[in-house]
Amino acid sequence: MCTNIRIKSFFHTCYISFVYSYTFVIRKCARNSHMLYITLGTNTVISRAKFIALRDTLIQKRPDASVSVFDADTFDIATLATLARSVGLFGGRSLVILDGIFIDEHAREALVPILPDMATSENIFLLYETKVDAKTKKIFEKYAERVYIYDTEKSIYRHAAPAQHTAQMSPLGTMCAGFSTFDISDAFAARDKKRAWALLCRARMCDIQAEEIHGMLFWQVKSLYVSKICKTADEAGIKQFVFNKSKRAAEHFSSQELQDFSKCLVHAYHDAHRGGTPLYDAIESIMFAL
Repeated sequence: MCTNIRIKSFFHTCYISFVYSYTFVIRKCARNSHMLYITLGTNTVISRAKFIALRDTLIQKRPDASVSVFDADTFDIATLATLARSVGLFGGRSLVILDGIFIDEHAREALVPILPDMATSENIFLLYETKVDAKTKKIFEKYAERVYIYDTEKSIYRHAAPAQHTAQMSPLGTMCAGFSTFDISDAFAARDKKRAWALLCRARMCDIQAEEIHGMLFWQVKSLYVSKICKTADEAGIKQFVFNKSKRAAEHFSSQELQDFSKCLVHAYHDAHRGGTPLYDAIESIMFAL
């Protein structure tokens, strides 16, 4: 028995050493390659279109990557810091999207200290903001692989030739500019079947990944459910603003309905990735059940 314990202890020590060594090597190699991409600009039509194009390109290049989306309501610095410092042992990566988090006045102060970790992370980070002060722009340029700035009709592209990155706006691009998957989750929470379905069709036309929409809906259903069964935001484990908003919206659903929607979303995701019903079609069916 003692021998078995010593053997287990030995392998545990070897495993910890391996993880530490692997993390060190990954970090060392990653310092030469920034994985942080930033799109800024008060010209929201062009800057938003660029952000969407970048997001879709990154998702296409990394189809197996998990996608995490944060806005001002869902932004959590502890979760972001974990994503910035985590290392996948088997090559798995996450695409982390920060969409307008600076609406939260404390988000900038919280974000800046972990920019070095984001820049050298094995995971990929994509940030979108409209108005950012000059000091913050310089900090972004220090750590980001790419910074696109669209404050006027003339685009500014950092770290490469501007001629290679001119934004071209088609009618479809104009329609897709400013579109957010949060609109779909809000329509779902309001139990507005017609609007939710129309927004889903728009997302499909804009080539937004079904996985991103699925993630937003799953987060929305989870927020609605915990807000319905919990009395406080702390008990629910979500921010106060999100709790208050979800608490009001949860009145449109019963607890059982929310559990059923959650099960349907989980089944839809796994079924689609096993070659079953395409995820977009499955989400559409769920919308019709509102």
